[in-house]
Amino acid sequence: MIGTKFGLGWRGVFAGAALLALAGCGSDDETKPPATASLAFEQCPVDLPGSTRNRTCATASVPLRWDDPKGQSIELLVARYQGSAAHHGQLWLLDGGPGGTGGIYMQNEVLELYQSLGLDIYIPQHRGTGHSTPLDCVSKDDVHACGEELLDTWGDGLEGFHSVEAGRDVGYLINRTRAPGERVFVFGLSYGSYWAQRYLQAFPKQASGVILEGVLPLDEPLWAGDVLADASGRSIFQACREDADCAAAFAPDDPEDVARAVVADADDPKKRCLGADGPDRQTLESVLSTFVVADLGQTVPGVFRRLSRCSEQDQQELTALAAFLTDALDMPPDPSIDNGVLGVHVLRTDVMARLDTFPFDELATARDPLVFWSGAAPLEEFQAIVDGWPVNYAPAPMNLPDLGTPLLFLNGGLDIQTPLPWARELSTTLGATLVEVPFAGHAVDISLSSPLTAGDASCSLGIQRAFIADPSAELDTSCAATAYTPDVAGRSEVMQAVAKTLYGSATPLLGAPADAPSAKRVRSAQAGEAVAAVAETLRERLRRARDELPRWRRAP
Repeated sequence: MIGTKFGLGWRGVFAGAALLALAGCGSDDETKPPATASLAFEQCPVDLPGSTRNRTCATASVPLRWDDPKGQSIELLVARYQGSAAHHGQLWLLDGGPGGTGGIYMQNEVLELYQSLGLDIYIPQHRGTGHSTPLDCVSKDDVHACGEELLDTWGDGLEGFHSVEAGRDVGYLINRTRAPGERVFVFGLSYGSYWAQRYLQAFPKQASGVILEGVLPLDEPLWAGDVLADASGRSIFQACREDADCAAAFAPDDPEDVARAVVADADDPKKRCLGADGPDRQTLESVLSTFVVADLGQTVPGVFRRLSRCSEQDQQELTALAAFLTDALDMPPDPSIDNGVLGVHVLRTDVMARLDTFPFDELATARDPLVFWSGAAPLEEFQAIVDGWPVNYAPAPMNLPDLGTPLLFLNGGLDIQTPLPWARELSTTLGATLVEVPFAGHAVDISLSSPLTAGDASCSLGIQRAFIADPSAELDTSCAATAYTPDVAGRSEVMQAVAKTLYGSATPLLGAPADAPSAKRVRSAQAGEAVAAVAETLRERLRRARDELPRWRRAP
């Protein structure tokens, strides 16, 4: 089934801070389209997902190709959530994917995070998604046939559904909504960070500031991210080494050594836990990626401990885990959140445009010894898209000339979709301030705000608030080093409830020794209600994480 998502997933609730009054104006002196009337914001489509409170929408007609302004046009939708003060500033949220509709930002839990920054929220739907002239096909089970359908419909115009054109959309929409002297900030997450760089190519001085999270540079080979993703994922073992209870659970062995042995044995039914019924390597890697993408990396040591020890109780709990995952992931994708057709098109003709053929053998050899694979997609998925999509275009420019906008980057240390070294390199090239948050996931703010991680989202949001107040000032980023410490030993009641949900009994997160009873239990008087609430949160997070990973499988 067609669908790709290496962008934003479901995250938990953050209590919004007081709105910050802002003053001043941004620079917008670069070449722009002729002046037109402001967009008219009215009632939104009834099927638009998320919160409707203080939400209005506007539709703009724009060229399919910006270099042909009198040619074919398409419709774009932008949703607006107004704050309590008029003209205190704009924050444009660019969704990930590619294929994200912006719907994830409209969910209350996520919307409240960014409303706390004190600006009116604008959420444009990327061209080709949602209500912005969505791409669609009948043959969603056959990537080649789907592409041929789109070519029959759009012809050469299909090239208009490209991040370069979408970047110009953002600048045009800002020009049509910005009040005189109003400050404007652009925020991009994952593919949204890529989209934001396309915006900066066309409008290098328009915004007052740009914030990127889960940074994907224009010139990084997303398909070659396994080695860096593995290094990011393995940082969870360092958290285990630094936790006395977690380290003791693996003693005298090192937790990473145990994990490597489990992975090495996974393809041999005679060696792996549960034998023929146990997970092979690809299944195991898929589960690990889903857990880390869902900000459940703190549960990974316990999975490996059970697979390695494989006691009778471990086997019972692993069987319960498999049943829970099967139930949690048995849910169709949500088209109001993600347009997989646009996603495949952008991946092939933009992100991977430089590839004539996919270097599978070379990359598979590099992947073979790893514990974690990239959370962006397996190599098999990338190869199928390159081989199957019937059209490709010349690579678009990757440099950002004449950049005059202050930049703030945030990246998590446990980000296996867009690993931290990519953000480090791009921040050095562009002179951006980079905030590194150890153990945080792909979407830093949302990762830290989750009730399952119990991190300190006030740290990352406070840094962004300070950047918005004065984009040129030096920022105090010291809180990032301790914003989140994974509860790998399962001491908190929430993580004890997570263990009960995953394994079907009140068991330690790391599992019990073969000769010991399950001693660690949820202590709350409302334990049953707490476990039920955590179970539903886990299901939703895993489903969202599943949607972040490519869902398409080439038809046999």
